[in-house]
Amino acid sequence: MLRTVQLVDEDDQDLEAFVLQFEVFEKPTTSYANAVYQIYAHYRGERRLLYSNRGARLITNQAGQLVLPAEVVSITSLRQEFGSFNVADLNLEFVSQVRYDSQNRRDQRLYQIRIV
Repeated sequence: MLRTVQLVDEDDQDLEAFVLQFEVFEKPTTSYANAVYQIYAHYRGERRLLYSNRGARLITNQAGQLVLPAEVVSITSLRQEFGSFNVADLNLEFVSQVRYDSQNRRDQRLYQIRIV
């Protein structure tokens, strides 16, 4: 399950950041696993990548339920990368992906997508 939260400034209620957190309910035993978080914007018929975490977020190899550490994506960093935009004008797609190698197969993937 992918959870998304918007952090807002206490004083002026401006959006400060998005927080993404992925919970895996039944992760198999793995020899390697990592997580990737991405944010896409859908605007005027185009799908544009706004954010993808840099570097692998390594995950424990043990089987079972797992809540990954939260990924905080500041609006300031998005604006530095892509210029000024109004979040209210965008349809946002939040994606989390867990890639893993199990005992029997390599490069398996779990996806969770949430469109806001």
